[in-house]
Amino acid sequence: MTVDAARHGYKGRETMNEDVTKLTLNATMNLDGTEVPMEATVDMLQFHKANAAGLFGMMIDDDTPTLRKKQREEHLGLEHVRASRFWRGKFGQMMHAITHQTITAGTSDWNLDQGFIHFTNGSNTIMQPDIKHFPVPDEEDIPFTMGVALATFKGNPVEVSLWVDNDGDSNIRIITAKNNKGILKEIMQGLEDATFEFLKGKVLDGRFNLISRKGISRDDVILEPNVRSMIQRHIIDYRHHMTAIQAAGEDPSRGLLMAGPPGCGKTSASRMILSAMPDITAVMVSSTTIQADGFRTIWDLVKRTNGLLILEDIDACGGLSRQMTDHPLLGQLLELLDGLEGSGCVQVIATTNHVEKLDAALTARPGRFDRIITVGPPNAEARRELLRRSLNRLCPGTNLDLEKAVVKTAGFTGAYVAELAKSAWIESLQDGGKEILSAHLNTALQEVMGQFTLALDGHRSSELRPATASSIGGWE
Repeated sequence: MTVDAARHGYKGRETMNEDVTKLTLNATMNLDGTEVPMEATVDMLQFHKANAAGLFGMMIDDDTPTLRKKQREEHLGLEHVRASRFWRGKFGQMMHAITHQTITAGTSDWNLDQGFIHFTNGSNTIMQPDIKHFPVPDEEDIPFTMGVALATFKGNPVEVSLWVDNDGDSNIRIITAKNNKGILKEIMQGLEDATFEFLKGKVLDGRFNLISRKGISRDDVILEPNVRSMIQRHIIDYRHHMTAIQAAGEDPSRGLLMAGPPGCGKTSASRMILSAMPDITAVMVSSTTIQADGFRTIWDLVKRTNGLLILEDIDACGGLSRQMTDHPLLGQLLELLDGLEGSGCVQVIATTNHVEKLDAALTARPGRFDRIITVGPPNAEARRELLRRSLNRLCPGTNLDLEKAVVKTAGFTGAYVAELAKSAWIESLQDGGKEILSAHLNTALQEVMGQFTLALDGHRSSELRPATASSIGGWE
């Protein structure tokens, strides 16, 4: 067969062999005077099979007098209205778990008349669904099931359906009597609100996997006193003033950038912040844990929870200068930071090893990032404490004179100080592993100093800036 396709902006022919089920389109599209060949193939048999299956499902659900339809009509009456929503990934699983928990908890709003069940055999046979468990670090898992339940919400009969579609999206559908249409929006909003309430004080990654707060202690974090003081003032203490700032009519949201060489404690600083703000929802995003829609869903969660967004290595998350590369997420990132105003009590903290490579739009003015906190290599006091703790963690009871090592490790990042302790411990294992001796530390010091020199040669200036808090627009 042939189809005139000129009105669609291309010219070509569509052909279908009578003995084959595939429809092939061969065409040429004109793009700014250049003709571009195009070809597309659709398997019509598979299309019609999927279409027929969908129509059959609709008829079963709406027209055939099945057991499911009878139970629904007995509960809701003959005329119904419905509302459906879906959520992707871990957040969708969370919505299912919290929705199930909310409906079955027996609160003043909800009363369960018939628990969640599955219908099979054309919606004429009932099966009990499997119990699933949504994992919650540091707490008990949340048991839940999917299927169809009959309940009442504030005295209004409703049918609730929880299921996962072919795309892996978690779906919730609410059906009620036509004259109760007004409650659908309230129900959906309430279920979402319950999930965001559950997330208060939780830590998540960029794909909404919950992360344990255990093992995160501000007392275990070793930072120079001035760095710790700036983090305390500009991030932790500032959170306590955000409500008052908002009440005064000023925008309380704030963006801060922690910059410095690799291994100098920016990740440790993030741990300190999380430990000091246990009631704040935090989402930690890296280049490998970004949602399919980029930052949009993540940002919505942070705003809904008045939370904290931590962008680890913002240069890898879309912040690199447009003079170096085109990054598809840079526009979203700038839009997100521009949206800080009016976002409620939200804080955005980003880290980078390469502040000089960030796009100027991120760092040229306040409003996106209002302060830059430089986290440099640890000073002598911090190196001494980090080395002492690292040695005792690997070999409890170690008590060595560390002054020589502290002096010789000037300029070491925290990561290399920890590596020195590990190398000394490995040296001791070669001698039987009973204790770490000065000889082990000295041998390890020579090896690690050589590796440190090789690793950083040509990658950073010999002049290290002291840790400072600077305003955007230049380094103080």
